[in-house]
Amino acid sequence: MGRFVLNHLELLLTGLGLIVILVIGSLASRWGANVWQVTAITAIVVGVLHGVLFWLVRQRQRQVRQKAIQQVREMLKDLVKNRLQSIKMMVYLAQSPQATPDKVAARLEQVQDLVADISAVIDHISEESLRQWRHYYQAVIENIEAREAKGKYHA
Repeated sequence: MGRFVLNHLELLLTGLGLIVILVIGSLASRWGANVWQVTAITAIVVGVLHGVLFWLVRQRQRQVRQKAIQQVREMLKDLVKNRLQSIKMMVYLAQSPQATPDKVAARLEQVQDLVADISAVIDHISEESLRQWRHYYQAVIENIEAREAKGKYHA
């Protein structure tokens, strides 16, 4: 239910606004007030409220997106940088004067495997993989904090 409301918030608020405008206009005619004037004022108030609500929702969405992008960056740094360093090391070792053709071929195969790993990591980035990564590091951080609290890592 909550997901439905979030996915269709603009439509629901627009429909609710129209209902409020029509109900207030209907009540104004019963009170003997100028129906068009009351309806116009109600429509202006509803429009302003819609604008403020949509702006607030959009601001929140931007914040959530920025946080998600930052977390994906951190995850990619963690998952990809180590492999990139390994590739650099393999290339360095393959270029050494002591490298035999067999060692060079083995290093290049390892580089290809690491590139395939990086490609797989990027291809499989999802909300679930980000959640797993966060969970893993949260557990590591909590474990370190627990040990620090017991004095095992005290400097």
